[in-house]
Amino acid sequence: MKKHMCSVIASLTIILLLSGCSKSPTDSNGTQTGGDFEIKISSGIQPTYTWSVGDAFSLSVVRTEEPAKIVWGIATPGRDGIASGVTHGTVPSSAFPSSEIEKKLESGVSYRVSVSQISGKIGWTDFTAK
Repeated sequence: MKKHMCSVIASLTIILLLSGCSKSPTDSNGTQTGGDFEIKISSGIQPTYTWSVGDAFSLSVVRTEEPAKIVWGIATPGRDGIASGVTHGTVPSSAFPSSEIEKKLESGVSYRVSVSQISGKIGWTDFTAK
């Protein structure tokens, strides 16, 4: 019995490790997306970010080549107060800026936008500013 349980645990561990290495899903434009929900991005150097799961706690944008540095972001501390339809560089009256390094994106550069909710749900999408 103990040997059988070890085999089952080992098999489940391998399955979990392999599923964590799988490629992220892509949207109809071939853009990588991930997390609990999808974020859609309009074109331009000040795109609009939209999602369909309700208000968010924070939104952040990073360059994919430098993911630890937020180039633009907003937050509503302690609550989901950011409604979908945020234009890059514009801080809604319900939110506070968390970073304003790039109020306009650089055309041709790859970015990742992430949206988080207090519940722990997170969505992200990679895109290239055009």
